[in-house]
Amino acid sequence: MRVPTERVLVTGADGFVGRHVCRRFVEAGWAVLGTRRAGPSELSEGVEYRSTGDIAALPDWRPLLQGVAVVVHTAGRAYDRATGAGEQVLEACRRVNVEATVHLARSAAASGVRRFIHVGSLLVEGAGATPRHRPYVMSKREAEEALAGVSLATRMDIVILRPPLVYGPGVAANFALLLDAVRRGCPLPLASVDNRRSFIFVDNLADAIATAAGHPAPLAGTFAISDGETVAVPELVRRIARALGREPRLLPCPRVLLRILGAIAGQGERVSSLCAAHGADDSPYRRAIGGSPPCTLDQWFAARVRER
Repeated sequence: MRVPTERVLVTGADGFVGRHVCRRFVEAGWAVLGTRRAGPSELSEGVEYRSTGDIAALPDWRPLLQGVAVVVHTAGRAYDRATGAGEQVLEACRRVNVEATVHLARSAAASGVRRFIHVGSLLVEGAGATPRHRPYVMSKREAEEALAGVSLATRMDIVILRPPLVYGPGVAANFALLLDAVRRGCPLPLASVDNRRSFIFVDNLADAIATAAGHPAPLAGTFAISDGETVAVPELVRRIARALGREPRLLPCPRVLLRILGAIAGQGERVSSLCAAHGADDSPYRRAIGGSPPCTLDQWFAARVRER
């Protein structure tokens, strides 16, 4: 895919996903304008950066949207950055994830942007969310509903992509903890966990976004995306161990007891999230757009071992 005359605006260009998305568009020959709240710690070659400040302050996007064909909206407020309690957290998420998103989409439509790609979350489908996630998930769901209204009122294509847990260089949270535990040979009481989870490598997500951006036909709708397979947590541990050349140290533990132990250790929500079953059916996306994920889970594990 090469679209040398097209210009794309990527919000959150200094974020975990945004950095990889920018690089993928540069590789594909797009002119890339990346926005960030402040100066990023890592600049991607070939990307023109602009600072917008807090997007919840509803900046004037029109100067940045001149000549832009596609907007990719990766910026947002994640649940782990929201502080406070109850309605305070929800309102903080709504200001960024709903109000700022809709403001940008309307500005894009008024500026002649042909396609708006919004990076949502598979958690919106309802499975795998813990209480800590809920304000974030509610705001992401409300953003999708509001974008549907923008789609009906304008001629701009609006594409919503719902990734599951994203992994890759610099990944944090449960995925990083699991990698580290297997590497150190820690015994893990996860042998009895019977779930199926979807994941997506950050470069696969960037590729899916760039493919959707360059799709030549009209394109709109909401699509789950993933690496194309579901993996139970015990199998995930075994595959990590195999890549590291280690024996997996999996111990049986009833799920009820595992949750109790997690609660005692102050990690109840982390355990609940890890044990949740949440698979993504990405076949509608593949049928509509084509292609397949460039990298598999096992290939990434093998690459990480080579790096180390």
